[in-house]
Amino acid sequence: MVNATNQRGVPIFVGDVVAGNHNDLFAILGQFKKLVCWCIGAGMALKGVVVNMDKGFDSRFLRRFCFRHGLMPRRSRRLGSFVLLTPAPSP
Repeated sequence: MVNATNQRGVPIFVGDVVAGNHNDLFAILGQFKKLVCWCIGAGMALKGVVVNMDKGFDSRFLRRFCFRHGLMPRRSRRLGSFVLLTPAPSP
C-alpha cells in the first residue's frame, strides 16, 4: 500500500491494499500511477516535488517513473512504508 502525506505528515492519498505475501515493489507502478493521477486531478504541481521512500521502494524502474513525471525520488531510512510528498524549494 502506498500512502502519501504532505510535508506536515497529513495523509493526502491512500493507495489500494496489496496482499502481504509480496515484497514492497509488487504492483508499485500501478499504485504510483494512481497517486500521480490523483495529484494532477487535485491540481497539485508535481514538477520538483521530492518523494521520500523507504529502502524497500528503491528500484531503478520506480526512480525512472518518478523522474518522467517530474518527481524527485529520495530514499529515507527513517520512514516506514510511506511516501512523503514535499513541495519543491522556492527559488
